[in-house]
Amino acid sequence: MRHSILSIVCLLGFISCDNFLNEFAEEGSEETVEGTLESNNQFKAFSELIASSYAHSPDGTWWGYNMKKIVRYKDRVFSYYIDNKSPDVNGSRFSLISKLGDAEWQNGAKLPTSRPGNLLMDSQGVLHAFVYEAHDYANNDSVGDLIHYWFPKAADGNINDFLSEILVDYDGSHGEQVNIRVGAAISDADEIVIAYGMTKNITTPLSSLDDGHTMHVLRKSVDGDWQQELAGKNLGHDFYYPFVAVSSGKVALLPVQDDFIPDSSASYPNEYQMVPYFSDKGGVWQHEILEDRRNHPYAQERLQIIEQSELFIDSEGKSHLIYKERLGELSSVFSQIVYLEGGLGDWSRVELANEERNLNWVRIFEMGGKLRFVGFTYDQLMIANDINGPWQGITLEHSIPGAYLYIANQTSGPSSEEYLDILLVSGSSNSYPNGPAAYVRLPKELFLKL
Repeated sequence: MRHSILSIVCLLGFISCDNFLNEFAEEGSEETVEGTLESNNQFKAFSELIASSYAHSPDGTWWGYNMKKIVRYKDRVFSYYIDNKSPDVNGSRFSLISKLGDAEWQNGAKLPTSRPGNLLMDSQGVLHAFVYEAHDYANNDSVGDLIHYWFPKAADGNINDFLSEILVDYDGSHGEQVNIRVGAAISDADEIVIAYGMTKNITTPLSSLDDGHTMHVLRKSVDGDWQQELAGKNLGHDFYYPFVAVSSGKVALLPVQDDFIPDSSASYPNEYQMVPYFSDKGGVWQHEILEDRRNHPYAQERLQIIEQSELFIDSEGKSHLIYKERLGELSSVFSQIVYLEGGLGDWSRVELANEERNLNWVRIFEMGGKLRFVGFTYDQLMIANDINGPWQGITLEHSIPGAYLYIANQTSGPSSEEYLDILLVSGSSNSYPNGPAAYVRLPKELFLKL
């Protein structure tokens, strides 16, 4: 759960929490206002509550901020939620949903899983789902298979009929064979890339017990065969939650340092305090550490000094990444947002003071040859044409407290020329059971009015 200062005061009981913990409308209710400008200069966008997880953990829909969870093909929008109200022996259900224009959301296939996964859309309208399925859910829900499902008739609204293949098969030989924290992306040329990190002392098809921490990549063209690569080995740290971007043959990874600490009472000497970046340059994988806060005065007392928020490759092949830092007096507030543009060994840097904005998440998409930015505080959707702002608030009919922000951009498949599709899923444990999620359809022309 990510809090702004206001949300912390609310939780401590110093002010009323009615604005955060209000009763939510029933699933499927909607507003018909499309991108109007209100008298107070707040834009109001179409939004509606959609199906979401019953339970907050261990596999609520909000989990996995590096993942792709909403995509579009022409007039259809696709998303999913994790149905975890009553997991059975095979786990929860990765439950597909789709919407045509202003019609009601339709339910599709329900696939066994123990974690949220990724959705990608290719240029032919085939929907791809990458789902983690536990081998023995009751005994260990983080050891299992990575499965690729694809829906050849998704463009026609059929999200029930699919084909599937096991990408990484758990064989029981030595612990996990694929990590639960998988990232994915697709290029406009239909190259699909999957990435995940593995801890040390794990044997995989491309590594051995001697390779230490590794970063794995699976890639293919839609009509080709899967190729598996090691983007890095003997990395010295657990690097999970990789953000993935691919464009014109360039692949970039922005994983999160998440070192395992056996003693839960121990201090945090090196967890969530580094920013690694991986890229294949000329067919050779390289990586560098862009930020290392392990020697910061707060490093011994704070978990998650750093948290990654976005990775994007623009139409010119430049990488753009965003991460947040908790370097102020309050450990719960992101005091600074860092934006980097460039590539291996050559970056420009912008630091954005964040105490007033209280942005928890920032995402990027490209429109008209220019990058645009979408952010979310604890309870406010924001948009900007520059990372430095000005940031414009978007009025939504439904409150989604502590929302995790997902958008359909060029890393997840074809995007609408007219709309930006947004998924907001509450990460606040106080909102569960039945934590709310909302679909927001934001006219892209609003960015031209800023």
